Order: sequence, then C-alpha cells, then structure tokens
Amino acid sequence: VISVIVELSGVSKALLKALRALRITRLLRLSTSPAGLRKLLDTTFASTMAIFNVTVFMLLFLVCYTLMGVQVYGDNYGEPLPRTNFQNFRLSMMTFFQILTGDNWDSILYRTMDSPDGWSAPIIIITFFVISRYILLNLFV
Repeated sequence: VISVIVELSGVSKALLKALRALRITRLLRLSTSPAGLRKLLDTTFASTMAIFNVTVFMLLFLVCYTLMGVQVYGDNYGEPLPRTNFQNFRLSMMTFFQILTGDNWDSILYRTMDSPDGWSAPIIIITFFVISRYILLNLFV
C-alpha cells in the first residue's frame, strides 16, 4: 500500500530502494532484546571476521592452483574443448571450483591425465581436492 502511495506521489525508485535498505537497522533494535538473543548476535558478529579470513585464504588457495592449472594444462586439450578446461584463468577457476565442490572431479582428473603433461594431473588435482576438503571440513568443527 505504501509503495503505491509513493509511486503516485512521484518519488524516484532510487530513493525507494535506499529506504528499503534501511530495514537492516531493525537488527539494531534486536540488540536491546533479551540476554540470550543479545549473546547470539554478539557471537554472530564476532565470528564474521574469522569467516572472512577463511574465505580469503580459500580464494588465495584457489587462485594459486588456478594459475598452476593454466600454466601446466592451458593448451593441452584437444578438439572439441570440454566445458571444464584450463585454457584461460576464468575457465580454470571454474574448473577448480568444480573440483572444490566435488562435482564430477574424477572425470576432470581422467581427462587431464590424457593430456601430454598427464603425469602431473594426479599430483595437482588430488592435492587440491584433499587440501580443500580438509579446510572445508575444519570449518564445521
């Protein structure tokens, strides 16, 4: 109802979006709530820095392996090019992210082993898989 009134009054949509963004201030009102909720909010805000640190570390780890994948396997795929390859930085990042999530990572390993530099595929891909799994599993401990 309020949005219809505001639209009829001629206020710009950018101002409306800014006002909607101010809804986040409701969280500040919750901080004066009961002690249990206050403790929960304090714990959540305190852990955001730790989550940020792990995220930056994982991104740095992903970029290092991405650059290694581009250097070693960049031009070693035949035709037709598969969707997951190491031809450039973007595609290599997506390929290593797929390995990180564990989605069909073994087919990437086997396809990479068929390339001329295939002897290094088990070393690079399996170490990335194991180390990234170790880091992600330790997030929940």
